[in-house]
Amino acid sequence: MKWKSAAIAGTAIIIFLAIYLFMRNDNGSTPAVQMPEARRIITAEGKLEARPGAEMNVGTAMTARIERFLVNEGDHVDKGQVIAVLAAEEMTARLQQSEAVLQRAQSEQQQAEMEFNRAVQLHKDKFLSQAALDNAESTNKIAAAKVSEAKADVRYVGSLLDKTRVVSPISGTLIERYLNVGEVAMPEKPLAAIADTSRLRVNAEVDETDAGRLHLDDPVEISAYAYPGKVYKGRVEEIAHYVGKREIKPNNPAVNLGLKIIQVKIALLEGTPLKLGMTVDVRIMPAEK
Repeated sequence: MKWKSAAIAGTAIIIFLAIYLFMRNDNGSTPAVQMPEARRIITAEGKLEARPGAEMNVGTAMTARIERFLVNEGDHVDKGQVIAVLAAEEMTARLQQSEAVLQRAQSEQQQAEMEFNRAVQLHKDKFLSQAALDNAESTNKIAAAKVSEAKADVRYVGSLLDKTRVVSPISGTLIERYLNVGEVAMPEKPLAAIADTSRLRVNAEVDETDAGRLHLDDPVEISAYAYPGKVYKGRVEEIAHYVGKREIKPNNPAVNLGLKIIQVKIALLEGTPLKLGMTVDVRIMPAEK
């Protein structure tokens, strides 16, 4: 029996040595077994927003009652299109008054210029003193200044009248009206918001604990409950330099609502049916660097 045990032990040693020699590399070192590291995906909630410059509030530089709206929410508007008209009776009357003042000033200036030209000739012929000539010249200059002032007032009042017609600064869709007909528009109170809904991106709220793993150009998968089974491609294009409070309520009840987030802007790499303001789920595949 002893010789059988010795034979079994010897065989085991030989097998072990064979495996050991097989696993050695050319330099005689034993390579460590490399286990594949799982790629952790960052999940977050996001919301569709307009790209910078693609959404603007439309307001007015004057205080006046809204007389009528020419477009409704959801309507397409072109850049420069009139979207609302403000009450203009006061401005119209003021413009007429300014134009009347200009006409009188121009008439007085024509008369003063004729008198000055006559005075120049009389002074040349020695029939008028230098003092009288200087007086005629001064009167003519004052009349000319009054004309310039009246013209400036007409231009100013005309510009105010133009502002009673509120125009869109961009082409897009009127997404919201803040005021209604009959209400008073003010410089600090916009009338409506217009957005180019063809220029959208995702504003995602990523847990601050994942901030160190984010990189620009990380690939992103975007999905929405409104389009089940559909996944859209995106790319990280901007990472905020600060953390803040969560604004989007997560679908996952296990998410710590007290945890601060970092905003990550994601560019859409393909056409999608996603709508402005729609909530989406994002999966960011961070590059291992």
